[in-house]
Amino acid sequence: MDWDPGSSYSIISTTFWRQIGSPSLLPAPKLKAYGDNKLKTKGITDVAVEVGGKMKIVPVVVMRNAEPMLFGLQWSEIFEMPFPKSVYSIRNIEPSSLKEILHKYQDLFDGKLGKIKAYEVNIHVRSAGRFCNF
Repeated sequence: MDWDPGSSYSIISTTFWRQIGSPSLLPAPKLKAYGDNKLKTKGITDVAVEVGGKMKIVPVVVMRNAEPMLFGLQWSEIFEMPFPKSVYSIRNIEPSSLKEILHKYQDLFDGKLGKIKAYEVNIHVRSAGRFCNF
């Protein structure tokens, strides 16, 4: 289950719903996904959920093919989960030019073969193998 506080409701798949005993469903609220796409729900039910040693009875929406299943905003608030800190500054970083990258990593782009030190390698060659000259 993915933590998604951007989702108003927590959502489980019909497969998981069957695994927990197919509790009776009530009509679910109409849900929309990103881009105003309507989601087809099977229904809503209450389930027992334990987070951090706290057990609560919480509502969950059941949907066919709900992958990944979502731990939504409602559960996050019920279990008083801390949200990530806000971002207060964003700065623009200029992209490096090809010349700068080639200069910075010149050892990688000098056209010479490199060496690996302190590492043992075994190469297995078929007895019927032939040398291929490019």
